[in-house]
Amino acid sequence: MDELLKLLREDASLTPAQIGGRLNLPEAEVEAKIKEHESNGVILGYRVVINEEKLDVELVRAVIEVKITPEREGGFDRLATRIARFD
Repeated sequence: MDELLKLLREDASLTPAQIGGRLNLPEAEVEAKIKEHESNGVILGYRVVINEEKLDVELVRAVIEVKITPEREGGFDRLATRIARFD
């Protein structure tokens, strides 16, 4: 994995200027490399990591075991689609 991707993996909020400063590359070159990685599917998106303990909401986490039988002519795909709608 190249250094640019390592930096973005650690902190996706880094600007091309900041990355360029760390890698001794011009900002335009960093922008071009990021766009290339995005267009060829290496970079799929960017995420925010939230510390849920700092939020003023009560959260409940649960693990649910589900046993299913595949449907006729739909297999597991239709069931998986329906289950995925639940958030």
